[in-house]
Amino acid sequence: MSKAIALKPNQINKVLDKILLMQDWQTKRAVMAISHAALRVTEIALLEVRDVITPAGKLRDEVFLPARICKGTKSRTVWFSNQKTRTAIQEYIEYRIEKRWGLGLIKDAYQGLNPDSRLIFNNRGRPYGLVTKKSENG
Repeated sequence: MSKAIALKPNQINKVLDKILLMQDWQTKRAVMAISHAALRVTEIALLEVRDVITPAGKLRDEVFLPARICKGTKSRTVWFSNQKTRTAIQEYIEYRIEKRWGLGLIKDAYQGLNPDSRLIFNNRGRPYGLVTKKSENG
């Protein structure tokens, strides 16, 4: 029988450490909720609006994570089936719209957000930047 995907304790700690650095509670809450769906820090930072919201504006139950954002470049699927997770994400989307962060050209598509923009923005209304770490081997 296959094993359910879950974050390891060190991965959970990494997500929690990043959440502590965030300045606004709406973003903290959304990232915390998304992390409970077993997404890693990098996956959360690179998740795009189109990955989570349908063109008709509905939150997806099943979210396909493309290989380019996943560890080991292996695509995978996560589920946003928990109602509290879905509520936190929806409230964050409404917060983004209120702040006018990453709005799209078509008001009704993707709840008014730019489908090519990242889902989670920093407190300045920009996507999170990622810093590549170098290993001892290069």
